[in-house]
Amino acid sequence: MTLSSYLALDLSADGPAAGDLIAGVERERGRSTVALSRPGGATAESPGLFTPEMMRWYQAHVAPVRQGALAEARGGFEADRLPSGQPGFLREAELDRVDQSLHENLKSEREAFYTASVGELNAEIARLGADYGHKSAEHGRDAHELKPVRYVAVLVILGLIEGLVNWDSFLKIDWFTPAYALAAFLAVAIGFACSSHYVGLVLKQWSETFSGAAPRHVKREALTRLGFGVLLFSLGMALVYYSRNYLIQIAVERAEALGQPVGFGLYLGLFGAFAANLLFYGVGVAWSYSSHDAVPDFAEERRRLDTLKRRRLRLYGKQLEPRQRQHLLAARKDSEQVERRDAEQRLKLRNYGAHRDRFEQLQTADARALALLEGYRSRLIDAGRGAGLNVTFAYDDPSRPEASTHVDLTPDAYALSPLRLAYR
Repeated sequence: MTLSSYLALDLSADGPAAGDLIAGVERERGRSTVALSRPGGATAESPGLFTPEMMRWYQAHVAPVRQGALAEARGGFEADRLPSGQPGFLREAELDRVDQSLHENLKSEREAFYTASVGELNAEIARLGADYGHKSAEHGRDAHELKPVRYVAVLVILGLIEGLVNWDSFLKIDWFTPAYALAAFLAVAIGFACSSHYVGLVLKQWSETFSGAAPRHVKREALTRLGFGVLLFSLGMALVYYSRNYLIQIAVERAEALGQPVGFGLYLGLFGAFAANLLFYGVGVAWSYSSHDAVPDFAEERRRLDTLKRRRLRLYGKQLEPRQRQHLLAARKDSEQVERRDAEQRLKLRNYGAHRDRFEQLQTADARALALLEGYRSRLIDAGRGAGLNVTFAYDDPSRPEASTHVDLTPDAYALSPLRLAYR
């Protein structure tokens, strides 16, 4: 096939080739997701951003004729020599070569990175992602997001308040040294904080845990947490009771020795201390209850999944991204070198103008093919909208600075993306 054959190809809007292309709309219109060919590193045989039907039509009707025409256009440049003895070249074909080499290098780097550095991490992310996705679909929502720092900080503050409520009584126990008093203070603070956490968590997940559908080990773990929480609460209250009762006994003995009556306020202080501890403990349980998700392990799976994704992203930025930047920088330099070489051959290559005229004829034929393809794209987008579908157009781009190469385009974004035929 020659350039004249390509120019003579019937690419009219009412021709048989156009009819074959438009017929593809019926085969693609019912899809909610339409895969596109990768734009980066596109070749003359496989252009970028084509749907499967567009690619089928192009490779059946255009590519066989265009390849011969492209070879003729490139061959005209390569047949002439520069004064240095180097053959001429088609600028657009050389730029496509640089782009294809770049994307092959980027793809190889990603494959090596995800195989050697994060292969196991990716497998774990995929497993957790599948489990979390199943639970999200089952419950119709995402997991409640627990903010660990804020959650623990509130429990610690409530625990410290409960310890401070009893601090004076710990200091007044005769046989308590300051170290013992501090130990008792910390025991009450930590014990009540941990107990609030466990009791609130179990109460929040009670219906899901003991509904009958939960595995036996989940129920056993919940009962263990509840028992541990009750034990910590009981020990803390016992320590509070001992310290307060010790103070009352001393006050009673002192009053009897002085022949004074024992005031009711003494016992009121005991009940007040208990009430204060119960109040702040109840606030801690309520905080734990409101902070957790009602589904066991649901929030934990989300947090674990997010943690692993952040870890992968850090590895990506530390290991893969610098290597990709090197390839991008090298490709930019190669492209600049192509432009300088083309500027030189524009002045020194014999018949440069005639070769460019021949190439522009090829571009004219390309424009006719692209016009049909763009018309098909518009029809496909309109068909999806007419059917009430929220269509997504998706492709992979290994040059993206994110961990994922997946790219989704809305119909409007796809309609604005330029279609192009490569020259190599």
